[in-house]
Parts: sequence; C-alpha cells; structure tokens
Amino acid sequence: MKNRCSSAYGVLALVLVAFLPGCSRGNPEVAKRKYLASGNSYFEQKKYQEAIIEYRNAVQQDARFGEARLRLAEAYVQIGDKPNALREYVRAADLLPNDAKAQLTAGGLLLDAGHYDDAKGRAEKVLEGDPKSVEAHILLGNALARLRDFESAVKQLQEAIDLAQRRTNLTDTGYRRRVAELENRLVAWVLAKPSGCSDDLRRLHQHLCNHITEWFVFLHEPEVPPTNNHAERMLRPAVITRKVGGCNKTLLGSLVHSVLASIMVTCKQQGRRFLELAKRLWQGGEPQAIPLVPEPDS
Repeated sequence: MKNRCSSAYGVLALVLVAFLPGCSRGNPEVAKRKYLASGNSYFEQKKYQEAIIEYRNAVQQDARFGEARLRLAEAYVQIGDKPNALREYVRAADLLPNDAKAQLTAGGLLLDAGHYDDAKGRAEKVLEGDPKSVEAHILLGNALARLRDFESAVKQLQEAIDLAQRRTNLTDTGYRRRVAELENRLVAWVLAKPSGCSDDLRRLHQHLCNHITEWFVFLHEPEVPPTNNHAERMLRPAVITRKVGGCNKTLLGSLVHSVLASIMVTCKQQGRRFLELAKRLWQGGEPQAIPLVPEPDS
C-alpha cells in the first residue's frame, strides 16, 4: 500500500512539473515578468543584444508593459541605436506618466531629434508633479529656446514676403530701411546659432549660410518672386508624366528630361513654339541662351 502511494505521488509530481511551465507560457503576466527578469540579467552582464531580445519578448506579451519598454530603451542606448531608443523611451514615458526620469530622458532625446514641442510637453508634465525639478526646468528652457530659434528664422522669411507685397504702399526710404532691418536680423540669427542644436536646425543654418546673399533678392528685384511655388506648379505636369511613364531609367535620361521640361515651360511662358526653338538650337552648333524677351516675328 505504501509503495502504491509513493508511486502515485511520484506520478503526480511529474505531471505537475510538466504542467507548470505550460501554465507559465499560457499566462502573459507570468511570462512577461519572466522575460523581464531574464533581460535584466543579460543587461547586468552587458549582453545587450540578448537583453533586447528578452525585453521585446516581454513587450510581445504585453504591449503596455512600461517597465519592459523602459529597459528596452536603455538597452538600445547601450548599443548606440538612437532611433529605437527614442521610440521606446517615448512609449515608456507615455505608459509611465508618473516616472519623472522616463519623462526627462524621453524629453532630452526628443530635443536632440528636433521635436521641440514634444520635449516641452515632457518637461511641463514633470513640473506639474515637481515644480522645483531643476532638470525639468533646464529641459523646458532648452525646448523653448530651440522653438524660438526655429520660429524666428521662419518669421523673418514670412516678414520679408509680406514686405515685398506691401512695397508699393511704402515710401522708397521706408522700404529700404525695412529691407536693411530684415537683412541685419537674418545675419544676426545666423551668427547667433545655438550650440548643441538639432540636425534640422543645423541643416537650416547651413543652408542659410550657403545662400546668405540670395534669400532676399526678391526684395531688391521686383521681378523675382519670393518663392518657387509658381515654378513648381508649371513643372508639375512633367513630373506626373515622368511618374506615369515609369520614371527615368538612367541619370542622363533624368537630366535630359528635366532640361527639356524646363525649356518647354519657358517657351509656353514666352509664347514660343518649342519645336522651332529646338530646331534652331540643334542646327546652331554652339550652345545658346534662350532670350528672356521673345524675339519679334520676322
């Protein structure tokens, strides 16, 4: 009888051993905690790729598992994967609204990526719970400074366009004074570029530097439009044709297409016949510039 009971208990134990892992796999709450613990173990060993796999497994069990997303973001930082780190930090901060560190870290990455409004929102969220947070005030100040920098450049260009439209309503002296003011402000903005700015702001700054003498040409030459909107609209049919035709197959074909499209539109604007002009240019032998003013009919 005793042997029979021992055998029964042995069989029961084997059944439980086989059954419990299945229960863990079938229970997302248990599984996600198991994956998180495993990921933390790998992280402590500096095995970040293995940790990422485990943290992602945890997130697959529960997409709203903020703690796992936070650790996943930290692992991405360790391997230098900034885009994924930013994405996971933002998700973690959304899922952990009371975690000040998560909010500030996400805000810092958003600031570096040029998402100034979002960074500002993260700082303000921390300050709601802790008005004396020095890190949150610094983040908020940096975000506001970047917003002012970018908006200042855009505002100056908008003011220049508005000034060009009001040219006839101003005296010549008043107009020239306003042009000088705008040009000086643009130069000052370029010279005062903040350090540690985002890639977007850095590209804008470099573009302004490279073409500093060209931005306000339309303020000095009334015939020059302030934007290229009209040119883009005129070339739009050629772009559509290129796309419908399966695009250009070679670089040379693309260059030829762009030149011909531009010449055709110029001919249309000047009331010329493109085929006649093309024939003349072809027979001329030497490169010729198309006159800006239509030639009188012979």
